Amino acid sequence: MSVKITKKLSGISLDEGIERLIQNVASAKVALLEIAEDWLKSTKDRFKDETGPDGKRWVKNAPITKARKRNPKILQEKGERGGLLGTLNYSVSNNMVSLGSPSPHARIHQLGGKAGRGRKVKIPARPYLGVSKADAENFQEIISDHILSL
Repeated sequence: MSVKITKKLSGISLDEGIERLIQNVASAKVALLEIAEDWLKSTKDRFKDETGPDGKRWVKNAPITKARKRNPKILQEKGERGGLLGTLNYSVSNNMVSLGSPSPHARIHQLGGKAGRGRKVKIPARPYLGVSKADAENFQEIISDHILSL
């Protein structure tokens, strides 16, 4: 997923600002770490609110699913044996931030699909990964602040 920077910077062109940031790898890394932390927090907040990055509420569980679950918030439990929310993490390189989960439940939760014995159960997509409009605006602000401080 990529974010396009459209904010105008005062005093310098965007290209010049980006070039400054690229030349200062340490500052770029700090900016990317700040973006990663911000993105992880907003993703967890949306997950808890059961809302996708597009602002749409997730499809509610079917009554039979609710009856079978030992806990209505099972995906939000923390820890290695807990739910999907506790497995969200990010990685940062010199020029990229990625966010995801190693959980085997991550893909089916994000995209939906067939699951269960014989893949007979259809699970609707409940997207949690992605960049919301507010995320993109926050990322732009973070990058602008770092560029202007160089």
